[in-house]
This record gives sequence, C-alpha cells and structure tokens, in this order.
Amino acid sequence: MGFFSKIFKSKSEKDMKRIQPLLNKVLDAYESIDKLSNDELRAKTQEIRKQIFDVEAPFEKRIAEIKEELEKDIPVSEKEALATESDKLV
Repeated sequence: MGFFSKIFKSKSEKDMKRIQPLLNKVLDAYESIDKLSNDELRAKTQEIRKQIFDVEAPFEKRIAEIKEELEKDIPVSEKEALATESDKLV
C-alpha cells in the first residue's frame, strides 16, 4: 500500500463508511421483520400505511385549500404566493 492510499481512502471505503450506519439500521429492522408471520406482516404494513397517512393528511388538506383558493378571482401576487406554498408542500 502506498503512502497516499494510507492517507486517502478509496472511493469504496468512503462509500461504505457513509452507508454503514444505514445498513446497520436495515439489518436490525430485518431481524424483527423476519420473525413475523404473513398475517403479522400484513398488519404491520397497515400500521405503517396509517402512520404515513396521518403524517400526510395535514399537507393534503392544505394543498386542497390552496387549489380552492387559486380558482378564486384573487390578485396574481396572492396566487403566486399560494402556488409557491403548494410547491413546497408537495
């Protein structure tokens, strides 16, 4: 191994160092998921879907309100502000 390779790590070593924490989380989650039966997996999937829906619901509601406002006859500057807000929510 050369002098520079001891100081500067290879691309694959840098990549592995960066993704190792994520990989460890996935492997930990796999252990708990692997133990579940098919019915338990279905229930877990529904639980996760509900959590996602609960998080998304306020954003979806606000986007619907913005769309409703955009259809009204309001100044362009207000429409622009609403459109910008909507873009940030998506």
